[in-house]
Amino acid sequence: MKILKNTTIKRTVKRTLSLLLAIAMALSLLPVSPVSAAGEDTVTVANDYIKVTVSTKNGGYTISTLQGDILKKSDDDKALTHRGDYFDTSFTSFQIDGDSEKEYIFGNAYGFLGASSSEVTTTTDSVGVTSAYSVGDLEFVQRIELVSGANSEQLGTALISYTVRNKSQSGAAVKSRVLIDTQLGEKDFGYYEATKGVLGAGYDFIERETTLSGDAVPADYFVKDAPFEPDIAAFGVNSVISTDKPYQMTFAH
Repeated sequence: MKILKNTTIKRTVKRTLSLLLAIAMALSLLPVSPVSAAGEDTVTVANDYIKVTVSTKNGGYTISTLQGDILKKSDDDKALTHRGDYFDTSFTSFQIDGDSEKEYIFGNAYGFLGASSSEVTTTTDSVGVTSAYSVGDLEFVQRIELVSGANSEQLGTALISYTVRNKSQSGAAVKSRVLIDTQLGEKDFGYYEATKGVLGAGYDFIERETTLSGDAVPADYFVKDAPFEPDIAAFGVNSVISTDKPYQMTFAH
């Protein structure tokens, strides 16, 4: 699934994308557990419902349920995104000034022996993981955190956001593409239902490759492991504010 966003940045920090990926439709959220190291090259943050594991090498990530929906035991301890051997199947890339020769995948090495890019640096706190990475004069910061708060409408979710800082004296137009590699349990695919542009307008069922643009980009969407009576389901939110939604979204396998 690809989610595209376009923005222009100057020297000040600009938020380029805010994407809510809801992981389990929980009725309430328990206190967050401490961040722990899942392995030499990964860090993990979790609560009683979901777990996010991030690679310290390239910022790649996986998201899975722990308890999941408290009313449905069949979605406990299930993958929601594909892991891959190198945490490289869910990632974000950036295109600079509309130039296809200037497309950079977050965390990859560029230039001779990686001289044009930096290594990923990772910091953690009780609710999330922050990964920073630079190519030339552009610094990209990826933040994945667990959404909490008794009044939140997205309890049991993970928030994925990106900030871009331009350290040069000239402006740059930046497009971002977020690719989320869906995996529901052992099934490496999903059936999607997307809102018809705005909340309250009903849903469209998506089972074939589909690209939505402009007003057709949904404010939120569901993904399930079966069209009817699913064992695993997840919920995603782009934005209910039209100016903050991606300009294009593709569902594909």
